[in-house]
Amino acid sequence: LFLGALVVGGAAGLLSLLERPAAKAVGLPLPPSVIPEKRQRIIMCFGDSLTTGNPPYFKYMKPSGGTLINGKGWSGRQIAYITKQALPLVKKANATDVVLLAGVNNVASGHKPESIIADLQTAWDAFHTAGVTRVISVKLTPWFGYEKFFGAGKKTAQPYRDATNAVNAYIDARSGQPGGPEAKVETSSLGDSNGALLKEYSAGGLHMNAAGRQALAALVAKVL
Repeated sequence: LFLGALVVGGAAGLLSLLERPAAKAVGLPLPPSVIPEKRQRIIMCFGDSLTTGNPPYFKYMKPSGGTLINGKGWSGRQIAYITKQALPLVKKANATDVVLLAGVNNVASGHKPESIIADLQTAWDAFHTAGVTRVISVKLTPWFGYEKFFGAGKKTAQPYRDATNAVNAYIDARSGQPGGPEAKVETSSLGDSNGALLKEYSAGGLHMNAAGRQALAALVAKVL
């Protein structure tokens, strides 16, 4: 009864008793480790227009238990802008996980692969610094069927293709490595062998229709 009263009264009382020589002499167990309260899992998905839609892809995911999921996309925006806008939302929500799908607008704006990769790495670092325990990087989705950039006779198509492949290769190489994202989402199954978005998922070759957003949600959910 005395020990029980001490436990109810607080860990400090129990620890004081267990530290006494007399208590140790009669074989009482060592003080238990202090177990911190479990942090609620809050997943936030960020990106450009590929993270928008009616509904956006993350709305198709149904987390279990007390897990919460939300997010936001900024149409036409690049990685640095998305990161800057997302960080206050991450901190306000005390997010545990961030899913990031961004970079196509960097490619489309003609940025060199090394510049895009640097922005991506900066984003991962910023989310980790903000207290996120898992950063999930979504590889750029297939878009080589987007006529505006990859139509017949487009002389600039190859640099866009090369930059996209370089960014995705970097995500592959850094996933699960120190300083990299904890996980990646492979998106190649959304496209054909040429890297064009499958017709059944396409709303113009770059953006996804409802079926495409559902398919993307399923790929992300597997990693979460």
